[in-house]
Amino acid sequence: MENNEKNSESDIKYTITDAIIDFRSAIITLIPILDKTNIAWIDDEQNDDFAGIVEALFKWMVNYKLENLLEEKHGEVPHLPNYCYNYTDYSKMSYIEVIPNKGNYNNLAFVYLGSKEYAFDTVFCNELDYDGKVIERNIEINIEEASFRLVHHLPKGELLYYTELK
Repeated sequence: MENNEKNSESDIKYTITDAIIDFRSAIITLIPILDKTNIAWIDDEQNDDFAGIVEALFKWMVNYKLENLLEEKHGEVPHLPNYCYNYTDYSKMSYIEVIPNKGNYNNLAFVYLGSKEYAFDTVFCNELDYDGKVIERNIEINIEEASFRLVHHLPKGELLYYTELK
């Protein structure tokens, strides 16, 4: 019976959307500790302490998983955008695409999670043109109305899309 359980566990799909939602849950779990230690986490009060914490969490919970996926599939570790960093050009890098359930956007690159109505309920992203250049910054999408996938740029300019990590 244990073998069947192990097989069924390995068959469980873990998506990029799951990774982003789990990352958000981890940040929310830290809120009482952040408050207790006077580390500001609300958007307009955030400081370097908070930035360092969420950058590290994002690297471990999201980016390293994406890098492992691409290393397994393509034998390479791509350059992925840093959390909360605004790039002007995504044409040569792999990135997390935000796919809103509604709205008329071409291509949205994930930048960070922010708080509007409640903790970390908003995805901030950059809209890209078809060449990967940023045409509009700070587009806000409610996290409950979005899914996520990895856009991987191959060396010859081809694009591959991944929704699952396993």
